[in-house]
Amino acid sequence: MSALILAPLLAGYAVADTATLTGPVLAADQCVQAITGGGFDEKVFISDGWKLDTKPKEGALKDTKLYFKPSANAAVLADRSKNGGMKCTVMYFGPETNYPVIEYQLAAHFNDRLFPLDANTIGYRAPGHKVAVFSTRRQLSNGPMLEILVVPHSPEETKK
Repeated sequence: MSALILAPLLAGYAVADTATLTGPVLAADQCVQAITGGGFDEKVFISDGWKLDTKPKEGALKDTKLYFKPSANAAVLADRSKNGGMKCTVMYFGPETNYPVIEYQLAAHFNDRLFPLDANTIGYRAPGHKVAVFSTRRQLSNGPMLEILVVPHSPEETKK
C-alpha cells in the first residue's frame, strides 16, 4: 500500500504500547531518545542489546557509529546531520510485507503529526521532542529496505 494512501488512514490512531512495538519502531523510538540532547547517547542502544560495530571506518563513515541487533533484523547508523546535531537511521532488512505494519506502528507511536512526502516516504513528528521521523521504502541492489530516519527538527525555529 502506498504511503499516500496509508497516511490518512493512520492519522487518528492512538499511541502504540512500547511493549508491543516491532524492532524497527522500537529502534526509532530509541533514536529519538538518543539524539534528543543534541549529541548521541549510545547507552540507549547498548542497554537494549545493540552491538557496536568496532571495525575501523574510513572516509565518509569515519565519524559514524553502527549498531546491530539480529533480533530486530535491523542496523542503526548514528552520524552528524547537516545542522551539526546528530541524526540516527534505522535500516530494516526484513520482509517487505512487514512495512505496512511498521508504518502503522510509527504513525500510532509518533502521533503528533503525519505527512506523506511522496509514494515511498511518510514523515512523523514525535510529541514532546524536537525531532522529525521519516520512513522511506527503498529498493537496493540486494533487495528492499525500510529506512527510518530520525533528525533534529524544531518547528518553532523554522518559522522565524
